[in-house]
Amino acid sequence: MDFKNDNFQDLYSKQYDDKTACRIMAVLDDLFKEVKTTKCAGGCGRELNFDHCRLYDHEGGWGIIGSIPKQWVSVVCECGYHTSLDKLGVSR
Repeated sequence: MDFKNDNFQDLYSKQYDDKTACRIMAVLDDLFKEVKTTKCAGGCGRELNFDHCRLYDHEGGWGIIGSIPKQWVSVVCECGYHTSLDKLGVSR
C-alpha cells in the first residue's frame, strides 16, 4: 500500500513527538503491506484509495508500539464506512 503520513490526520494531532510519530508510521507502513483486499467492507464494494485513514486509542486495537495505547486503524471509504485492518485481511 502506498500512503503518506498526512493520510493519518489523527497521528500528528495527538501529543506524540516527531520520533514517536515516525516509529508509528514505520509500523503502519509494514502493516499496510499485508493488506489482502482493497474493497470497502461496508457494503458499497468500492475500491479504497487509502487517502483517508484513521488511528485512535482503542482497547481492542493493535499494539503499534509499546509506549502508546493500542490503536484502532481503519481506512475511510467514500461512502463513509471505516474498514479496519482486520477486514482488510491483516492478521495480528
